[in-house]
Amino acid sequence: MSEEIEIARQWLAKARNDILNADNNLNSELVPFDTVCFHCQQAAEKMLKSYIIPMNISYTFFFKTCWNNSSFIRLMGTGQLLSAAT
Repeated sequence: MSEEIEIARQWLAKARNDILNADNNLNSELVPFDTVCFHCQQAAEKMLKSYIIPMNISYTFFFKTCWNNSSFIRLMGTGQLLSAAT
């Protein structure tokens, strides 16, 4: 399990760098909003990977996420509820 924890920490470090890039771009005189959005999306993806890797859930399913009646996100193939929005 310690290997998975280390991999998760590395994904979190990469996510923090994406957030830093987004913050730096937001503070520029001419804000490249497409770049800011890209780095925020990348950070969210990497944070999700850091959450599911230690749980031994294949993150290849991440790309098959879906919204069900706008109430929750479920990983396809695993059936595990990741977050609920009420």
